[in-house]
Amino acid sequence: MSIPISILFATAQRPQLVKRTLTSLLSVEQPSQFQGIWVVENGTRTGVENIVQELASSLPVHYLFSPEPSKPAAMNLGFSHLPNSLVYLTDDDVRFYPQTLTALAAAAHDAPRNSYFGGPFDVDYEESPAEWLTPLLPFSARGWSRPPTEPTHLPRGRFLGFNWAAYRDDLEKLDGFNPAIGPGTTADSTGDESELQLRLRSHGIQSWYVPEMRLAHYVPRDRCSAEWAIERAYRHGVGWGQIHRNSLLRPLLTIKAACCWQWARRSRTIHQQAIAGEVASTIARYRESKWRGRLEGLRHRAA
Repeated sequence: MSIPISILFATAQRPQLVKRTLTSLLSVEQPSQFQGIWVVENGTRTGVENIVQELASSLPVHYLFSPEPSKPAAMNLGFSHLPNSLVYLTDDDVRFYPQTLTALAAAAHDAPRNSYFGGPFDVDYEESPAEWLTPLLPFSARGWSRPPTEPTHLPRGRFLGFNWAAYRDDLEKLDGFNPAIGPGTTADSTGDESELQLRLRSHGIQSWYVPEMRLAHYVPRDRCSAEWAIERAYRHGVGWGQIHRNSLLRPLLTIKAACCWQWARRSRTIHQQAIAGEVASTIARYRESKWRGRLEGLRHRAA
């Protein structure tokens, strides 16, 4: 039995990347029950609707608009318009490979119904980062994969937000994305996909790693800089804190975050006073930014 598959992604003020992503789908092998692509532009209209209309004769692509400048709100709007299907959740800055969708379809056919799926990805750099900076960048900016060569159940599967899939009815039962976590929310954090996957697992939904469900993520030059890595560490920290706000361990995590932040602040001051080199100073600022974000997420940024 073929599994109906739909693609959904949100976008904000990046029409050229949307066109690049949709164009890559022109050469993708479509499963027999492929339902189409839904693009949700949020915040401001920047010509994405025209791009969708241009490609509609070649792709089963649909346009939605969400006036709220929030990625979680845009994705939740998309869920309400999708047919009942396995939803491939991706982003506006990826490049699909020919086998990406058929690999997902084959894995879903063989896996239990209470499953969600994710795959590895490569990176399309506009300009490669310095070697010393790469470890400070998030996985989204340096690629990710796992050793299995066949679809494998991963008990703690945590897939990147632009390369995973879940059934629409499972997502709707959980009310979709948390509106307080993610880009465009009050906290403007990251971690919206991680939080949703955590809830799926807590409801008995299994995670499956699909090695051929592979795509490439575009990383522009400005996301390979020290300043961006430091700012991203803070936003990721806020998201981490938001996810753990309801944990029974929150008091201990808050104490740990406060202590680590104080340590990181002192370390940064020492490096500044010693006129340390670029690498040591960046690492010190990165750690301080990460722990400050975690502390603020645990305390109040998720309100």
